[in-house]
Formats: sequence, C-alpha cells, structure tokens
Amino acid sequence: DMSAPKLLHPARQHLFGRKESALTDLQQRASQLETQIENASAKERIALQPQFDRVIATLKASGQIVPRRMERMNNDLRDEALEDMFDNMPV
Repeated sequence: DMSAPKLLHPARQHLFGRKESALTDLQQRASQLETQIENASAKERIALQPQFDRVIATLKASGQIVPRRMERMNNDLRDEALEDMFDNMPV
C-alpha cells in the first residue's frame, strides 16, 4: 500500500519544524502520544511512558528531529514512573 502519508493537522506540523513536507509516521505517533499524555491522568501518563520513550528513542536513532518539549516530557514521565515504582514498593 503506497498511499500518501497521513498528515497532521497543519497547526501541529510546525511543532516538528516542518511546514511543507509530510511528517513521518513516527513523528505523527510521537505527536499523538504527546496529546494523549497531556490529557491523561497520572496513572495513564505512567502507562504511556514506555511507549513514548520507545518512539522518542527510535526518532533519535533514525536521525530525526525530536522537539525539546518532547524530550522534557519524556524525562518528566521517566521521573514520574520511577517515583511511582518506589511509592508502591513494600517497606
């Protein structure tokens, strides 16, 4: 299936610094996850963290741009997941 890549809403395309060209599937996935995380509860954020982390890591590994705010979000999510893990540890 060689259909054209699905485009993000034009208002979100600039978030990756690309106005004219289509965003890659990975960039779209990162943007979708970012929106989900922004609207998620604390528990849902922690559940989405591994997925977001993988997408960010894959973007970096393939040489694609990762916006700073996504890097920050990913780091914050990692911290939240770690804190949650320790909070739920038996003493």
